Amino acid sequence: MRAWWWPVMVGLGGAGCPEHDPPACAHLVVWEHAVPGEDARDLFAQVLDDQQRPVGSRIFLDRRGLSAPPAHVATASDGRSFVVVWDDIGRPPAILAKPIDASGTPLRGTRIVAPEGTRPGIVFDGESYVVGFERAGRRERIRIARDGTPP
Repeated sequence: MRAWWWPVMVGLGGAGCPEHDPPACAHLVVWEHAVPGEDARDLFAQVLDDQQRPVGSRIFLDRRGLSAPPAHVATASDGRSFVVVWDDIGRPPAILAKPIDASGTPLRGTRIVAPEGTRPGIVFDGESYVVGFERAGRRERIRIARDGTPP
């Protein structure tokens, strides 16, 4: 059985990236993977080194049906690790987060950062992450800690 994948979001940035040595940067790629004959696709993340080689194991994030819309995914880095956020397709849809260090190790389990929301975005402001998302037709935001924990 052949499988296919397509990238959802490439989070480039700072984890393990000294200012004087940009090639030492780690990168994070997130993709959805579907297997023909199965009514599901999985969302994975993988840290890559500066030569685009995998670091650590691929990390399972979520599973959704083939008929479900693609995940809206965003990533950010505080210079030492990454946080991935995406929208879950439950009722109501929620915004989930998973922190991952530069060695490709999940730092904690998946966290619900907003119990209702879609289309997340994330930035690191120097102190914490700010997650923006849509809820009831409005854009909202919430701060989360470096480990992905909501306030």
